[in-house]
Amino acid sequence: MESYFIGLDFGTSGCRAEVINQNLESCYVSRYDLPASVASQNKSEQNPLDWIKYLELLFNDVSQNITTSQIKAIAIDGTSATTLLCSGKGEPLTPAFMYNDSRCAKEAEIIRQFAPNDSIASTANSSLAKTLHHYNNIQSEKCFAVHQSDWLTGYLCGQYNISDEHNCLKMGYDVVNKQWPDWINKLGFPVSLLPKVYSSGRFIKTIDARLAKKWNLPETISIHAGTTDSTAAFLATGVNEKGGAVTSLGSTLVLKIMSDRPAFSSQYGVYSHQIGKHWLVGGASNTGGAVLKHYFTSQQVEQYSQNLNPDALLGLNYYPLVANGERFPVSDPELKPRLMPRPADEQLFFQGILEGITDVECQGYQILQSLTKTKISHVVTSGGGSKNILWQKMREDRLQLSVNRASHSEASYGAALLAFRGCGS
Repeated sequence: MESYFIGLDFGTSGCRAEVINQNLESCYVSRYDLPASVASQNKSEQNPLDWIKYLELLFNDVSQNITTSQIKAIAIDGTSATTLLCSGKGEPLTPAFMYNDSRCAKEAEIIRQFAPNDSIASTANSSLAKTLHHYNNIQSEKCFAVHQSDWLTGYLCGQYNISDEHNCLKMGYDVVNKQWPDWINKLGFPVSLLPKVYSSGRFIKTIDARLAKKWNLPETISIHAGTTDSTAAFLATGVNEKGGAVTSLGSTLVLKIMSDRPAFSSQYGVYSHQIGKHWLVGGASNTGGAVLKHYFTSQQVEQYSQNLNPDALLGLNYYPLVANGERFPVSDPELKPRLMPRPADEQLFFQGILEGITDVECQGYQILQSLTKTKISHVVTSGGGSKNILWQKMREDRLQLSVNRASHSEASYGAALLAFRGCGS
């Protein structure tokens, strides 16, 4: 009899459930678009209750397409640094400030007075800056600071004060010494807001009995600590050796390399997660597919992708962003998009944007190699943009490295692997 493990991926614009079996074969996938973030200038937020609506749709699909009695475990990934405050019972007390929300510049200045110089938590879009902002607005000590995947995990098992090492990095957690640092006590909010930190994949509790009954699921399903969406996407690729690199081409551009040493830099927006005996060192840029979605329809993206000319680069020197603000390879909440001059031909404008994203990728990998003293051997690509073969050639030529598409390219598969490994399978 097969056993099933579910990975749930909640990103910027969509959510996805993937079911794998004990042989790590993908057995079923369901996906929905999420409501667009409410965005203006440096603000970007979503209503967490919207996530629950789509979580229910995903589970309804799963229950109708697989034998639910064989489900053993669930893990969730979410966008890094998407943060809200909730009550002990999980009610949202604030909107969810999204990963690219950089309104918390004043809070970041306060954090920089106490945090180490290389702390990724001292940026305006860090989850710590957002936590400080939220707390200063509601002044309630009976609440928890949670990330997107924390809150959804809490919804599944009723435990809202638990997070994972990967998400908590941008909340100031010391991933090297495995503890909350003393300097956080100086920020003026009660440390009781901060979650207990588990390693990704660690068992938390079994599923809430009410939800199990509602969705026709076994009450024995184990719920496991999650991770960030980019880390889950990396896990999905199977890259596990030093020098391996993964580019995630989703709504944003995320770069990670496997190294034998960690690296941290608030200047460049570089951070590190521990994966077994290695360190996953990387950064997340605000450029990526969201820019394409802003300017083109999905039909246009498909059409223009087929007519790219990677051998005749335009050299428009774009820095493609939807709004002001960048996280990596430079951390600058005021960085402005650079998308001029704009050709009259939309095909050329499309190619210019892809060239710009490729330039950011190249710059990012140069910084990661320099900080870690690790030479990249090859690049594996995940995410929706990995399907673009002509863009892949453009990137190979620019990076001077072999670039291959991952056999498993979705973060939902990586989250399912966490569930599988977390229950000792």
